[in-house]
Amino acid sequence: MKKVFGAGAKMMFSQLYMENCLMAAVAILFGWVIIEITNPLVHKELGIIPVSNATFDLLLTGIILFILPLFTSLIPFIRYNYAAPITSLRSVNSNGGSIVSRKLFLLIQYIITFTLVICSLFFIKQLRFMLDTDPGIRIKDVIQTQFLKSESTNDGMSRAAWEEKRKKEQHIVDVLKQRLDASPLIEHWTYGDSPVKYKSRGFKFKLPGDEFKEFNIMFVSPAWMSLFEIEVTEGEAIDLKKESELSYELYISEAGKKLLGITDIRSAEMQPENRLWYNSGDDMSKNPPYRILGTIKDFNASHLAEKTNPMVLLSSGSWHEQPLLVSVVPGRRQEAIQFLKDLHDELIGGNFEYTFIEDQHKALYQKDLHITLVYTVFALIAILISSLGLFSLSLFDVQQRFREIAIRKVNGATTSVVMRMLLIKYYKLLGIAFLIASPIAWLAINRYLEDFAHKAPVSWWIFAVALLITAGISLATLIWQIRKAARTNPAEAIKAE
Repeated sequence: MKKVFGAGAKMMFSQLYMENCLMAAVAILFGWVIIEITNPLVHKELGIIPVSNATFDLLLTGIILFILPLFTSLIPFIRYNYAAPITSLRSVNSNGGSIVSRKLFLLIQYIITFTLVICSLFFIKQLRFMLDTDPGIRIKDVIQTQFLKSESTNDGMSRAAWEEKRKKEQHIVDVLKQRLDASPLIEHWTYGDSPVKYKSRGFKFKLPGDEFKEFNIMFVSPAWMSLFEIEVTEGEAIDLKKESELSYELYISEAGKKLLGITDIRSAEMQPENRLWYNSGDDMSKNPPYRILGTIKDFNASHLAEKTNPMVLLSSGSWHEQPLLVSVVPGRRQEAIQFLKDLHDELIGGNFEYTFIEDQHKALYQKDLHITLVYTVFALIAILISSLGLFSLSLFDVQQRFREIAIRKVNGATTSVVMRMLLIKYYKLLGIAFLIASPIAWLAINRYLEDFAHKAPVSWWIFAVALLITAGISLATLIWQIRKAARTNPAEAIKAE
């Protein structure tokens, strides 16, 4: 119509461009308002700290406000500027290329949505798999705290002051032992390191005549093994009465026994590549082999994504400068914490700090929890955007077919028949998007898990649930719009045409 009344190309392009710029400006305004409102929530729940960068913000705003409208204006400008006015007028009520382009963009939206939803569901499953997997040792109701700390230096301290300090420390150690042994809240206690954070890698052992194999090593006492309920499957049982000291004896894990091909632990000795410990007063120039006391059940308290070497436990003493580990009677956590706090206030004073080994284990998966949460949020946003796109496409499509719907109803078509006719194309659209997105999501999941030592299986139900969630929300929006059109009075629709 504008061309009929003499509008030139510049005027038409200027109008299209200004209209798109105005819509972009409104979108930017709402976008920045949403960002500012949700900023505290994003920072608190997702752990994403926004970085203020005025140059980037202005550049991004300029691109959205001026460059994006340029591209969105070119397609309709080229289409209508170079077409004869009569051709453009004839295409006003046609549903040709505009519907096809909208379907294409909607298809891309749903491919992204299905991919994000599938990945989000799998990450939730993988996180639960890692958190629920039995580490092979006791981590529940075990408290780690610190009473006495080792001093790095005693420079400047007189002999008498040093003796007084050691006497005070020994008194604290004796009182601790007496109180902990007598408490009905405590099952076991010892000094030592947490198995969750303990890292000791790169040590190699071999059988006589074999090549060296890499192991992880922990120096622990029999009391430590008892507290964490290390299960001995073969050989000598844990002897709590045995003197805790460095020796040439060890327990090997079942995986380590298999790695070295040991058939009889009683006749096998393990030779370390280098000496493992040193003690003043003894001959430390030799590197003798170690006798195998027994085989222990495999355990892994580290992140399950990490590939770990087989474990060996070396008999060692415990020192009061190490963290205090206490296993609590189930159901009496708070009483035990208060007991230890009162004991700390009496003997040490100051702040009483403690952690549960179970919480340390969960903390290993904070990054995985964060990734899962971010994917879930983006999946929900993608579903919302796709639903809005489907709503706008169905609204445009239905309005273009008002006369067709009216004629079909005049000829006896029921509301359900009309709805089925209009829905079938969107069922196909969702199906195609799902078929494309499924292998993309499967590849993304496998790429993410390629370095994981332990991984949950990619179950079929993840894809089915993703389809049901996305299709259910989207089709609910679609059915509402189509049902409204199908119930329109045919006389009013034909009269409006």
